[in-house]
Order: sequence, then structure tokens, then C-alpha cells
Amino acid sequence: EPALKEVAGQSDVTGVVGALGGLDYPLALPLAEGLAAYRESGDLLSLELRLERFYAAYGLRIAPGRGHDEQVVQGLLQYQLDATNVKTAVKLQQVEALSREEKLKFFIPGGRLTEYAFLQLADRATAEQGLHAVRVLGFPVKVAFDDPATFERDIDVAMLRAQIDLYLQDPLGIDVVIAYLAMKYNEVVNLRSRPGEERDGRGVGGGRVAYRIAVITDPETATGFRLAGVEVREAADAKAALEHLRALVSVDYGLLAVNEDLLQGTEDEVARLMRDRDIPIIIPFPAPKAQLESGEDYIARLVKEHIGFFVKLR
Repeated sequence: EPALKEVAGQSDVTGVVGALGGLDYPLALPLAEGLAAYRESGDLLSLELRLERFYAAYGLRIAPGRGHDEQVVQGLLQYQLDATNVKTAVKLQQVEALSREEKLKFFIPGGRLTEYAFLQLADRATAEQGLHAVRVLGFPVKVAFDDPATFERDIDVAMLRAQIDLYLQDPLGIDVVIAYLAMKYNEVVNLRSRPGEERDGRGVGGGRVAYRIAVITDPETATGFRLAGVEVREAADAKAALEHLRALVSVDYGLLAVNEDLLQGTEDEVARLMRDRDIPIIIPFPAPKAQLESGEDYIARLVKEHIGFFVKLR
């Protein structure tokens, strides 16, 4: 929390980048690289693009394995990159003055959407062909270019459903944890409303109340949740987890998922913290446990992965 207050207390973007660099925060590097372009143009878009490209490269780099959990995380990350590229391409349709090369500067590599499909979607004349490629990737979108808000919502809903569908996958992997959090988050967004607001979740101005979701877990399991697109607060012990809870319950969070190991011994304090509060919903979850295997089991598993059947080692 002191670090967050230090960053939030900066008066301009340059100060924020400097504060993040002083904290050795990973995102400080791409922000520093894009700072010169921002100073010249005054447009935050250059910084956003550098952040998104760094996030994509970082995520794909630290989850390179061929194990089930790694494949799940990689798939979700690629789906998220595809969603970002699709929404960006649709916005670029409104800027006819840009050349193909200039539009490609907004493309973020790492997903399954190709540069060719991105350019098709970014041009109204070829947008329908681009939409076909988007649907093949699993986004059930309709032609809604005149209503960008609805189009983006369809993309976001498809992303949410992709996470929820993991509930039917490996019950012992990270699949169920991600799907469970996605479903709970969806419940909070759809069913909860603040006092004085309409029950359908829309406020006086017609805007939907967007509650946030966060995960409080140990550093070992934090990366997987981050790559799945979830905000994460790391805690080494129950005391640190409780500090995060105190800081988050008063903000606009609808769901806080907490590693159950970090809640042990804090039940009374958490109950006092949530007294007279409807939200956020606090959900304990079991953290994935690493399973150690013997050398023989490891070799046997590798053999099975390559030839398709189990060979008993003597």
C-alpha cells in the first residue's frame, strides 16, 4: 500500500514512470521507453501500446511450458490479445487517413489473429472478410460497426464465456479456479447494485455499474492469475493478506478471491471487516499444489506423451 500511494501521489506521467522505476516494477521499462513519444505527442496511446506489447511478450515468455496449466494460460492470453486487436481494428475504421503501415503499428503480436485479418477488419471496405476470421477464432460477433459499444461488449462477453467454459475441463488443474472466479465475477456484475441504483445494474446516467475482481494469493500462484487477466495482490502470509483485504473492501470491488491458506486464523477479523457490508464477496479458494514425481514417473510420462501409451520401466 505505501508503494501504491507513492505512485498515486505523482502529479504527472513522468513522475509515475519514475516512481515505478524506483520500485523496480516490471511495467516501468515499457513506460520509460514510450515516454519520449508521449512527451512529443501528448497522446497516452503510445504508452498503452507499449504496455500491451510488453504484457503479451512477458506473458508468453513466462508460461512457455507444455503442461496442461501452461497451455490453459497461454490460450487465455492469446484470446485476450485477439480481443484487444479486434476492438482496436474496429476503432481504426473511423480513421481513414491512416495507411496500412500506420494501422499495423497498433497491432499487438502474440495472438492468433493475423496481421492480414487485422488490416481487413480495420478497413470498412473489407471488414466483413475480417469478421469471418474473427468468428473462426471463437468470437460470435455480428456486424455492429455503427454501435462500437455493443460490438465491444460482445467481444468482452465472448472472453468471459471462454473463461467460464474452463469449468468443464480438468478438475485438478487451474481450469476450474479460473472458471469459478469468472462465474462469480459475472454474478456480481449482473446481480449486485449499489443503494439508490436500479436493479438492472444501471445508474442514473444509464451506465452499468462495473465492479472489479481481485485475487489475493501467494507469489508462487500469482503469475497464473495475472496471465488470465485478473488483478492480483501478492501476500506472503495471513497478515499481509489481511492488509490487502482492509485496503480493498472500501473500493469498488465486487469479488475478492483469497487463497484459503492465507485466511487461516483471520476468520474473526474478516467477519468484523465485512460487518454491515454486502460487497465485496470474499471467496476462499484452494491454491494449486505442486505434485512432485519420481525420476521414473517423469521419464514414463515423457514416453507416454511422445508415443501415446504407457511403458512400465523396470
